[in-house]
Amino acid sequence: MIYRLTRDKSIGRKKLTSLIFLFFLFPISLFSEEIPSFDSIRKSYLNSDLSLYDYNGFKLHTIRINPQKRQLNWIPVEKIPSHLTAILILAEDKRFHEHEGVDYIALLSAFKDMLLLRNKRGASTITMQLVSFLFPSLISGSSGRSISQKLKQISLAKALEERWSKRGILEAYLNLASYRGELKGIDAAARGLFRKDSSSLNQLESIILISLLKNPQASRKRITQRACYIASKLEQAPSCAKLQEKVHKIKKNYYIPQEE
Repeated sequence: MIYRLTRDKSIGRKKLTSLIFLFFLFPISLFSEEIPSFDSIRKSYLNSDLSLYDYNGFKLHTIRINPQKRQLNWIPVEKIPSHLTAILILAEDKRFHEHEGVDYIALLSAFKDMLLLRNKRGASTITMQLVSFLFPSLISGSSGRSISQKLKQISLAKALEERWSKRGILEAYLNLASYRGELKGIDAAARGLFRKDSSSLNQLESIILISLLKNPQASRKRITQRACYIASKLEQAPSCAKLQEKVHKIKKNYYIPQEE
């Protein structure tokens, strides 16, 4: 077991070293690809439920048309609580408003941790994660992303930042991210997990939702640990006991009443 852990870290160090070397050696333009506009992504977003209305606009019935995922309404960022977006940035990308798609400080820190055999830390920014949502070929496999995938992810993140606003990046990220089980998007997550509109999410619920992003299928114990870690970075936050209590109320199966 010790040999395997050491070997895995050695492979990780070699991969990250190669990544940094290649990143500075080759032009990023080699990995350029058509970047979709924010509007095109927004318009292509489809609700997994089809609602039927009468002439007066009264909802008569809702039919589930996508059995693979539960994706409800696209929520504009101005209707998402500001404390939720603040927690997202704190947990996933604290220099979000400072970098241009790639956080080189985080990247070098991850490289340093690899060299010193420390625990692995993430270096992917919110923009880089969003790129993975937009380009499925960049989704990480069981052994992580290949060097070419990572370089392409970096290239596209930089290109995306040139074309999209930070506000648009946050909005798309929260609406395209997977949260738990079949729940995709902030609207489905809020309704499926907490039975409420996303605009009504409180701080405790927001912390739990953001803690799910790293591993949507994690055990309740792991979710609680992640939520408590995020809460520890906030000046005023709910206790770990309250977070644990709320997490343990999350069920394995999610049912969103059709009238919602």
